[in-house]
Parts: sequence; C-alpha cells; structure tokens
Amino acid sequence: MHGDDLTAEERLLLRGRPPAAALRWAARAAGGVGAEVVAVEALEGGTSSAVHALDVRDRAGRTRALVLRRFVRADWLAEEPDAPLREAAALDIVAAGGLVAPRLVALDPRGAEIGDGRPALLMTRLPGRVVWTPPPDQLDTWLRGLAATLPQIHATVLSSASAPATLTPPPAPTAPTAPAAPAAPAAPAAPTAPTAPAAPTAPTAPTAPTAPTAPTAIGRYSDWGLHVERPPAGSRLPAPTWERAFAVFDRSPEVGDRLIHRDFHPGNVLWRDGQVSAIVDWACASRGHPDADVGYCRENLARAHSVAVADRFLTFHRALTGAGELDPAWDVRAALGGYAADDLVGWSTREDAFLAQAVARL
Repeated sequence: MHGDDLTAEERLLLRGRPPAAALRWAARAAGGVGAEVVAVEALEGGTSSAVHALDVRDRAGRTRALVLRRFVRADWLAEEPDAPLREAAALDIVAAGGLVAPRLVALDPRGAEIGDGRPALLMTRLPGRVVWTPPPDQLDTWLRGLAATLPQIHATVLSSASAPATLTPPPAPTAPTAPAAPAAPAAPAAPTAPTAPAAPTAPTAPTAPTAPTAPTAIGRYSDWGLHVERPPAGSRLPAPTWERAFAVFDRSPEVGDRLIHRDFHPGNVLWRDGQVSAIVDWACASRGHPDADVGYCRENLARAHSVAVADRFLTFHRALTGAGELDPAWDVRAALGGYAADDLVGWSTREDAFLAQAVARL
C-alpha cells in the first residue's frame, strides 16, 4: 500500500530522475545564481506526485537539504487541481503556528518556470523516517505519538472558507495587525526598510524572496470516495450494509473550521529517536472537522494492521483531547475513500471489517 504496488510505468514517472530544467529551477530558487544540485534521491511512498530529496550547494559551498515535489499525474491533478497552491498555503500556515513540518522554499504553480507545465513545489527536508510497522512492544508508543500529533494540527482555526487561510489567533508574524501605528520599529529582518514591513509603501519583501505566500485559501473538506463503485467490486459485505453506508456517505459532512491534514496516516509522519519529527505531505490540507483526520487515520491503521489497532489509536486520541465519542460517519467516509484507492488489492477483507463495525455503530 502507499506506493508498494506501482507498475513499471508509474515507477518511472514517480521515481525517475527529475528533468534537468526542474533541477535547475530548484537550485536557483534555493541557492541563487551559481547553485547546483549535488545529490538526488527518489523518496518512496507517494503515489500522487514525484517526490525527490535534493542537496543544493550554493557558490559559497553551503548545502541545503530539500524536497522537490512535482505534480506529474494528470489524473490526480484533475481531481485535486489546487493541490500545489493548497500545499504551499498550508506550509505557510503551519510555519506560523510552529508545527514541525517542511518550510516552503519556492513554488511553480503551473510549471511555467520549469517549462513542462507540471506544477512543482520546493520545501525544506526534515530528518526522520516513516514507520508503518513498529516492534510489537512499541506499538502503544507509536499509536500515542500519532494520536498526539493531530491536536497540534487541529489547534489552527481557519478564518473562513473563502478568504485566504490565516491563523486565528495568533496572526502570522508579518500580518499588518497595527495599521494605525506607523511609528512601530522595523522588524530586525528588514534593516533597509525604515517602516514596518506591513506598510503599503514597502516596495519589496524584507525576507527570502524565494519563499512566496501562496495566493489561495485552504478549501473545505471533501470526501475521497466520491467516485467509488456502488458497491465496490472487491467487497463481500451484504447489500443492507452498503445501503446504510451510502445513506450516510451521501449526506453532507459536518462543517468544521479547523485545519485538517486530510491525508493523515503513518506514511506522512516522520519519526526520529522514538519521537515524531515531522508531519509531511500537505497537498490535501483542508478546512473541516478534526474527526475527518481521525477517521482517515483509523481506516489506514485498520487496513495496515487491524480494526483493534485502529480502535486503540482512537482510545489514545480521545484520552489526549477529551473529545467525545467518534461519530461513526467519519469512519464510513474514510472507508469509502479506502475502497476507492488504487492499492486496495489484498486489503479488502480488513476494509470490510472496518466498514462493518462503523455501520453497526450508526
């Protein structure tokens, strides 16, 4: 699952070396004139985009560890056309909120700068590795770490569904929170600007011009399983179970105002020395209800391990957050997204068990 079953054609598209133009763009964005990419490595796990680790060395000999994501799958972009802008916006938001996540370095939202028409995003690379199957004696520690990560994400309130996403509170450090006080001292990062960075007369950004703020909002949550077969061919659940599941799925999901990852599962969490070191892959970030992430992670845990492991994760999450009982509708929505996934082969029995439990709890 999550990239383990790529065809040869998909592997070439997603894991093959990035084109020279993309590497030149990354080098210039990260290190300026004369910088060069000195190391390239495909990162395993992703199926929606090509993700590579890069080392970029500038003319002074300094090296930056980066990640280049190129949105190379036209079919996926057709379903998530705003993903490049959404991820860039999300990275700006989580940076302002202090979450341990990559930082945006550069964005080519339409592939115009690279020249191949494929959107690309450059971000910092953080230490850590993905853990899908911890040692048995570390299972609870692993589940607690996953559960403890979600409240950090969901602490961010998005201001509205249509306006550019911001933290509420606090505002981003560069937000013009005091327009009536022009005499405020200039930020230390802008010694050449005599006025506050928010002043309309400031002609240029005072810091890193290669880290643009994405001009887009974080959109509302939408379900993954919108195009799933009814019922999916791989399922052995009886028709009444599916009728109840689709009756729930076809209702609009509960509205929420929190930042949600929308693709939160063990494959998007990095670990180092037994601790969560980073949360990655923000291309699906949305504005919605926190339990959308809880249900989605539970579905992934049920598929990779068992329903019992998914239930234990929920126990830890509720103990940490004090939230009430999980509405099983979120499990239903997550399960239908799982049935719609390309990598369901071999996992339908566990998916059936997860959905059957959710429907029984409705």
